[in-house]
Amino acid sequence: MRRFNIQESDAIRLRHILDAADAIERFLANRSREDFERDDLFFWGIVKLIENAGEAAVN
Repeated sequence: MRRFNIQESDAIRLRHILDAADAIERFLANRSREDFERDDLFFWGIVKLIENAGEAAVN
């Protein structure tokens, strides 16, 4: 069986991506699209989490 050697920095980046995804999932639970469109704080919070995941993916 082939094993992949993940460097510590890659593991940290992956953890940041997964943490952002988990937070997005929690924030979206029991919320409607209308909530997302009406609530600026909610909207920008989700946007920031997506940005964080994207930054972790490319760095």
